[in-house]
Amino acid sequence: MGRDLDEARPGHPIAADPRDVRVLELPFGVRDGTFSIGNYTARTQFYQTRHGKAVIGGDLSRVSERRVKAIRQQPMLNALIDLSEGKTLAQSTVDALGEDGAEFMARSNIGYVVVDRERASPELTQFAARTLQLEELESDASTVLYRPAEAGTISRR
Repeated sequence: MGRDLDEARPGHPIAADPRDVRVLELPFGVRDGTFSIGNYTARTQFYQTRHGKAVIGGDLSRVSERRVKAIRQQPMLNALIDLSEGKTLAQSTVDALGEDGAEFMARSNIGYVVVDRERASPELTQFAARTLQLEELESDASTVLYRPAEAGTISRR
């Protein structure tokens, strides 16, 4: 497993949070049995079963081309996928998304972002922390746990 910062341990902020919020794990991606976009790991679903929160992205049995196109049409998700694949973003894209980070977090109801240091590039980590306006809660050698800096902007479902 290699992660000391176990999202599912009793008392961990994600597992203990009573809110109906979502978790974004970086690198980010979506895959099914025939293709993959981004850089998804099944560990995300393992932790989801333990902490009980919905996650952004994941491994599904079938993902239609229409769904992939819809994901790619969301500028923030598309940027996270590209960065998760090791691609570089144009500065104009970074600038445009910089103004949408907090709104994206609130609109997507994301309460936590988990960064796998072993798999996420420094560019992805820096982009997410800055653009999504994250504050670090805790970290260990392989994982960093963030939450939105403006926790009050998270909508409750």
